[in-house]
Amino acid sequence: MELVTTIDDIVDNLIRFNSYKTSLDPSLREFFIERLRLGKIFVHGIVNGNNLFCPSRFAGYSSCSAT
Repeated sequence: MELVTTIDDIVDNLIRFNSYKTSLDPSLREFFIERLRLGKIFVHGIVNGNNLFCPSRFAGYSSCSAT
């Protein structure tokens, strides 16, 4: 996997990860919960006035996803 190279890449990952929290797909919600449980270092960002966060391992790789 490639590392992110821009702040936009990190923002995309933050948005994607946080979308799993309210997904209709139970496997994505479970992925969200497990990554939070296992995470040790988190990335925080304010996107469109919303506080978003995700594990640094998820934020740090280009186009990271649960699938």
